[in-house]
Amino acid sequence: MVKTSGGNIELLGSNSAENRVEVFINGNNGKWNSLTKEEITERLSAYDLDISVNDQQLVASAKPKSNNHNWKKQLSIFFKIFVAKKISSDLKTSGGNVHLVGLSGVHNFKTSGGNLQVERVIGNIKGKTSGGNIDVSYSQKNINLETSGGNISAQNCQGILKLKTSGGNLDLS
Repeated sequence: MVKTSGGNIELLGSNSAENRVEVFINGNNGKWNSLTKEEITERLSAYDLDISVNDQQLVASAKPKSNNHNWKKQLSIFFKIFVAKKISSDLKTSGGNVHLVGLSGVHNFKTSGGNLQVERVIGNIKGKTSGGNIDVSYSQKNINLETSGGNISAQNCQGILKLKTSGGNLDLS
């Protein structure tokens, strides 16, 4: 399970036997990147950051410790995760993009403000965004993707596709 309160999540299938999590931190939700290491460390103390393995399940989570945090001192915490290709995932971000590449398994993901990008994924794929676009390519099996306000592009996909947009265009090729 991967959760972050304002950053992107990227899950990449790898041939390597070793899993790896990279964490990227930007200040003020990515708008200004001129923070020093000390400033980031200070601001990070207001967040719960957990990267662990429990019962063979990777957990990567970043969220503010308090609901009353100063938005001017907010951080955007982005997870880039390299995993075995055959894996299942549960991904959530409140404001970032979700990107899956080269995976097979069951994948559930959600963002309230970002885009969804799915490339070369095989399995049961279920994703939702409240305000972003969706791009899915070279994926197959059961694909269920939904956006409330964005466009959907699906290229070279096979299997059962359920694609829904409330306010955008749909491009199938």
